[in-house]
This record gives sequence, C-alpha cells and structure tokens, in this order.
Amino acid sequence: MFDLIQTQLYIKVKIVNPEGTPLKKDEKIGPVNLFGHSLFPQMDISLNECLVSNSSNTYLYRSYFETPLNPGFDCKISQLTSETFYKENNDGLKQRSNFFLIKCHRGYDSKLHGDLFHQEKLLLNLVHVKLKLIRSKLDFFLQGDAGYKVILEKINLLVRKVRFSPGVILGYAKVLENDGAKYPLNRVLCKVYSVPQGSKSFVQDNIFVGQMPKRIIVGCVDNDAFHGTFQKSHFDFKHCHMNFIGIYVDEQPKPRAPLELNFDKNNYIKGYHSLF
Repeated sequence: MFDLIQTQLYIKVKIVNPEGTPLKKDEKIGPVNLFGHSLFPQMDISLNECLVSNSSNTYLYRSYFETPLNPGFDCKISQLTSETFYKENNDGLKQRSNFFLIKCHRGYDSKLHGDLFHQEKLLLNLVHVKLKLIRSKLDFFLQGDAGYKVILEKINLLVRKVRFSPGVILGYAKVLENDGAKYPLNRVLCKVYSVPQGSKSFVQDNIFVGQMPKRIIVGCVDNDAFHGTFQKSHFDFKHCHMNFIGIYVDEQPKPRAPLELNFDKNNYIKGYHSLF
C-alpha cells in the first residue's frame, strides 16, 4: 500500500541564457514564488483511468494559497524557503534569484497539492495512478528580462510504500469482500472570474450550486499577471481598494455580515480575522 500524503515531486531545474550558457551574477532574471509548483499550472490525477481531480489551470494558485495559510511562521522562514517561498516583494525576488545566480542547478522537493494527496488513508495495491502535469509558459514562472530558458533536468515522483504483516492484509481483504474502498476527500475548487476594467462593483451569481463550501478565499491579481508576463508576478495580489464584500446563500449573508473595509485608513482587521 502507498501513503499518498507523503508523496513528493522532486524536480532538478536550471535557468540558462538564450545561448544555453550558465547565468552570471549580474543577470536580471529570477524565478517566481514557489517555483516548483509554478512550473505546472495544471495537475490531473486519475485512478484506474478515472479522473478524480478538478481539471483546471489553477493548480499553482491552489498551491500558493495552501502554503502561506496553513503552515506556521517557523516553517515559512525555514523549510518552505527550500521551495523558493519568500514574501512577495523585491527582496523576495532577489533571494529567489540567488539560488540560480550562485548555483546553476537547483533541486526541489515539493508536496503535491491535490485532494487525493491531502487525505490520510492508504492507497490499495493494484490501483493504477496516473499523474499528468502540464508545463507553464516561460513568462509565467520567470521574472525579469525576456529570452532566458528553463531546463528540466530530472523529475522524480517520491512515493512512500507501507508494508503490513500478513494478518493485517487478510483483514483488509475480508473487509473488501463486502464493500469497496472509500476515500473521503476535502475537495478544493479554484474558480476564475474577470472584472471589467473601471468597474466600481461586481456581482457573480451561482458560484456554487448544491453543496456549499466551508471556506472561501478571494484573491485579486492584474489580468496580464494572471495570463503571464515577465514584468509581474502572478502572485502579486492586490486589495484594489475594495470596500465591501459579502457572500449570500439563498439571499442571506453567510457566514457573517458583509465586510466593510477601508484600506486607505487601514481599516481591514475584520477581513484579516476572517482568514482564521
């Protein structure tokens, strides 16, 4: 059996000049935040040729949201820096760039951000797992001057295998005679909506139909950053001077009254507390 929650993706990558030569110390280029995840905007997971994941090009945004909102502060300034996770500012870009300016090659061990890899039940033997990763465009995971290349030298999927005694295996087999294997998943959906430039308000109906989510996270980025540009990070979230935001279920505000914010006067504490 396999412990999917311990699955990691190892990537060995390097950034080179247009001619294929190593970078010099004065090169104005660097990776975006969470470089290992930003390489792939989409990840599809299939079990026995059945798709069990949400097929969309927002995998890297899910990875980013789950990284700063879940681990503690100590993890962010230590373990997560090995995945090039730094605060989204100029100093953070400089620190990420140093990984490749000092050393041409860089390896990443990254946990996979998929529903199946966030549940604790072991995967049974003889289940065919297919993992499909689609690579991003260059201007989506690099910041700086254009023309540089990214070479993926090695990609390994590290899987933890669990061995049981014969008695435990027979117990599993007996249970499976009467019922199939069930894996409870906390499903995460990332949805994208465009707000017309210059709009003073935005209303989106029927975001969810049927089962309601237990948590909603809203992020705003520039349109060109979302679609990829060397000059902006697609993780550069902005408040856009938002002064009112509410969620309604059957025309009733949920889970609390709408938030009234004023970023010019530093009045946003209720929005911050809503994250916890």
